[in-house]
Amino acid sequence: MPGHGIERPWIERPGIERPGIQRPGIKRPGIKRPGIKRPGIKRPGIKRPGIKRPGIGRPGIGRPGIGRPGIGRPGIERRGIERPGIERLGIERPGIGRHGYRAKGCRMTPGREMVHLGEENDVALKLLHTADWHLGRRFSRFGKDQEKRLTRARLQVVRRILEQAEGYEVDAVLCAGDLFDVPAPEDVWWKGLLDEFRRRDWRRPVVLLPGNHDPIVRRSVYDAAHPFRQGLPGHVHVVDRSGWELPIGEDAVLCASPCQSRAGQTDLVASLPCRAPGDERIRIGMVHGQTFDIEGHETNFPIARGSADARGFDYLALGDTHGFREVEPEAAAPTVYPGTPEAMTFGERDAGHVAIVFFPLDRRRRALVRRERVGTWNWREETCRSMDELRRLKAEPNLRKTVLRLVLEMELPMAEYDEAERILTGLGGSWASTPKVGVLEVERRGLRLEASAPIDLASDMPVLEAAVERLREHRRTRPEVADRALHHLYRLAREQA
Repeated sequence: MPGHGIERPWIERPGIERPGIQRPGIKRPGIKRPGIKRPGIKRPGIKRPGIKRPGIGRPGIGRPGIGRPGIGRPGIERRGIERPGIERLGIERPGIGRHGYRAKGCRMTPGREMVHLGEENDVALKLLHTADWHLGRRFSRFGKDQEKRLTRARLQVVRRILEQAEGYEVDAVLCAGDLFDVPAPEDVWWKGLLDEFRRRDWRRPVVLLPGNHDPIVRRSVYDAAHPFRQGLPGHVHVVDRSGWELPIGEDAVLCASPCQSRAGQTDLVASLPCRAPGDERIRIGMVHGQTFDIEGHETNFPIARGSADARGFDYLALGDTHGFREVEPEAAAPTVYPGTPEAMTFGERDAGHVAIVFFPLDRRRRALVRRERVGTWNWREETCRSMDELRRLKAEPNLRKTVLRLVLEMELPMAEYDEAERILTGLGGSWASTPKVGVLEVERRGLRLEASAPIDLASDMPVLEAAVERLREHRRTRPEVADRALHHLYRLAREQA
């Protein structure tokens, strides 16, 4: 039956469409209508396949001579995004040549690191350089359980270092001294390190250099008669004499000299051989000592400026300084301290790293040094001068791997003093709760009760009031002890109430 909005052939009805009748907004085959796109029809501002529009600059449209991401240019070979005159295999920055190595005549900017390496054929040699493990280090300033966490962390980081060596497939691992904190550490430390070496069936050499903390002396772990030295697998070598050398593959050689005492004024680099005429190998030097670039720093086993270039080394691996640092960055050959892989005290900057060193096939190019993080502990000092600062510290996440020295400088009424004590208990833990902070040291001499603050004991017992008055008098001579006693009395009275 006919109905409103239903179409019937050949029947004319108001507002109803019939064949052959054009209606606004309705598309008909073969009918041209304003604003409707038709194949083959050119319209201003509309792009058609196969139609070139010279002189029109539009996003995504290539123009001759214009370099744009994703647009090819004649004569330019592209792997990702390319810049004229710069070869890129992996990640690249201006002034950096292939594989992240310095282009000739360009200075390496501090902090600029290679992110990815391309073809292995462009790298002649890869090394991992580490130092200053200080296995067996004691942390007696902290509690027994906290000390145990920190001493174990020093052995745990060695495993991560060796895993980095495997991940980068380095050709050798160089350990530049002070691997133990003392020459003859407790058995647990040298046995633990021995287990780490034995569990890896490596062909790559691992070279252990005695430093000033663990010099090669009689009855030390490096003594030929010590069970540590005797138990080392074949790929682990000990530098046991001055001018010691080890070939690394066919085209590289390591030259090293050990510390043979706890202190000395001998420049150990001077005991290493110079490059002989015609020797085209990659030459690496390794010693443990101090350079002259730290003003006011006492020098032990001093290392002269320009030593790497003077002896003909392509890289000088050092140990002793606990922060990652490149000495003489303008020199032709890098001289590097990798620092300790886990910080040992507050104030040690740039600790927690190893150095990964890449030597290019082109000997005219400088070796690239990449800083790689291996440490997990963060040593931090904080001073709180208000409850708001202390509350913000309490709210911070991820403090389980933090060694925190907290200094309190606050004078509080009793209610906030009580809150501060509860926050400190939460940070440091108790027999009934897990600590929020991995290792906590609190300097609380600056935490004070307000001198005239009322103390509501929630009790009308005269004996408590008398105790409060006596403790207030003691605050004149022993304020810290009196304040804590008042707080305990406050807590006890409120719990009883």
